[in-house]
Amino acid sequence: MRKIAISCLKALLKTKPLTKAADFVVRALLQTTVSVVHNHQSLKLSHPNPQIRSRNETFSTKEPETLAWIESFGKGEVLWDIGANVGLYSIYAAKLGAQVVAFEPSVFNLEFLVRNIGLNDVVDRVRVAALALGGTSPGFSMLEMSSTAWGDSQNSFGSPSTDAGTGNLRTIQYQVFGLPLDSVSNVLKLDYPHHIKIDVDGIEPEILESGPQTLKRAVSVLVETPRDRGASERISSSLTRAGLNMVLTQRQNQIWRREASS
Repeated sequence: MRKIAISCLKALLKTKPLTKAADFVVRALLQTTVSVVHNHQSLKLSHPNPQIRSRNETFSTKEPETLAWIESFGKGEVLWDIGANVGLYSIYAAKLGAQVVAFEPSVFNLEFLVRNIGLNDVVDRVRVAALALGGTSPGFSMLEMSSTAWGDSQNSFGSPSTDAGTGNLRTIQYQVFGLPLDSVSNVLKLDYPHHIKIDVDGIEPEILESGPQTLKRAVSVLVETPRDRGASERISSSLTRAGLNMVLTQRQNQIWRREASS
């Protein structure tokens, strides 16, 4: 029934009046925004579809530990937001005074990441790196996506992810440029980060293993731990070797910090 309804809708949209109406609706959706207030900070956000609306509406409640972590940053400190999606955490950090590099390879998320940056007037504090991280050397590899919906996640780069059962859900794939974590600063001419946030739907261990020197310079790391067997141990090994200590685990998120030198 659903396929029949979609086929009928596609046929109707070929008529000129409905094509114009559809164009109007799409433009209106793209311009829809909502204001979200958290800790006296107001964010103006694109609000076009169910996935992004859900992210916006649960901003204060979904990951309070992530917001508190961001609020602990010093003014001017550098955050690398790896897997930035549409940029909610990047923008919040920037509005609190951080300098942010938002890494996001999905073309379906990049438009709304950029829209949100503009809506919040943080163009001078958020840089967009439209590439993936991971692997052992710079180069192109396959980005596999389980959805083309704006603001969606569950993608994998380089090797199919089995986290949350995404390994067999491939809707679209294309080759995108990627960098090992330790190559980023040199190739992109960026300052090393004080803080790193990694939420990439399954290849968090690979990214961390590609950046031992970068991790040794980091003050703190927030990482979402995949459900894959052995993932937590690999993450712990990389961060422990870098001299970081786990200070919080909440749901799948772990926060690691470097002890302040006396």
